[in-house]
Amino acid sequence: MQNFLFRAFLVGALLIASTNYLPQKANAQEKDLRIAIVKMNEALNRSEAGRRSKNILLASKKQKEEELKSKEKQLNKLRSDLEANIMLSPEARSNKEEELRAKMQDMRKELQEAQMDLQSRERKLTETIFGELKTVIQLIAKEEKYDFIIDEGAAQVILFSKFNFIDITEKVIKRYNALNK
Repeated sequence: MQNFLFRAFLVGALLIASTNYLPQKANAQEKDLRIAIVKMNEALNRSEAGRRSKNILLASKKQKEEELKSKEKQLNKLRSDLEANIMLSPEARSNKEEELRAKMQDMRKELQEAQMDLQSRERKLTETIFGELKTVIQLIAKEEKYDFIIDEGAAQVILFSKFNFIDITEKVIKRYNALNK
């Protein structure tokens, strides 16, 4: 809901700015606004830095999954040993069961921490790349004299516009990749 409100606000600001911009011209002839859109998620996912980050996160996730599978096997072995050992006294069985519960609790906690860590790392990497993409977009905007460059999601809120929206996603990706080499 907040995302929709933000987009609606952005579109409103764009429309107000464009209507205020046109009448203030010195020579009174109408100028077409140059408006571009960028598919930011596509730029993130298709850029070399985005793919590299995704691979790093996937490798980290896979490594953690393997560690947890190993611990799960150990827990399953402890459980089956406990079930198979009918000679344990009630007190010893209770102690073993408590030990097993504690280890299972630790494993659940470790899984939650790993998920939170992975999400945090993904968020940080994404924010970094988005910031760098914004810098590239600003460079392109200045060089090619765009009045507005908006995210595709915000452009979808606009139901009608007399202005053409130019998709510069491919240009942003190529430029970003070139700057990162």
